[in-house]
Amino acid sequence: MDYKFLFKRLLLIVFKPAEAWKEIKSGEETIKITRNYFLLPFSVLAAIAAFLGSILFTDAEFTLSYHILAALKFLFLPGIVVYCSAVIIKEITYPLDLGRSFPIAFQLVSYSLIPFFICLLISNVFESLIFINIIGLFGLNIFWTGDATFLAPPEHQRIPLVIASLLVIATLWISFSWLLSMFVERIYS
Repeated sequence: MDYKFLFKRLLLIVFKPAEAWKEIKSGEETIKITRNYFLLPFSVLAAIAAFLGSILFTDAEFTLSYHILAALKFLFLPGIVVYCSAVIIKEITYPLDLGRSFPIAFQLVSYSLIPFFICLLISNVFESLIFINIIGLFGLNIFWTGDATFLAPPEHQRIPLVIASLLVIATLWISFSWLLSMFVERIYS
């Protein structure tokens, strides 16, 4: 795993999103690179954080299998949401005459969720700090900057695109989180 790539891209996208999007657009970054060097490490870190938070701060009556299932939920949840969101956002951009590109939608979703993923790491360990996930809305700024770089929508389409994307991502996150939680509870019971 290329940690240098991960931290460089993380800092650049959070603190200088316009520069980061230009670098992403100019380079030949594929879905595979974004997935392997960015999305998967955050998924693994979220799973580790969920495991630690579950062991340290949940009821002592739960067995190790519950903690492992809680970690597996967060191992798969980010990837599922990013892929499904990218598919839907790709379809949203088509009627707006912005193209139909899954790689662009995948990168927009993956990188705009960085603030949320960072907050998720904290809230998975310390469950009482779940309110910190609201800071993840900073990802809207990252998405806003990215859609201008990749899609270049007219001004009258930018706000509906960002709102639709936010609704898609939030709905999918809540839905799949609920489904995976039900699945974990069903297995554990």
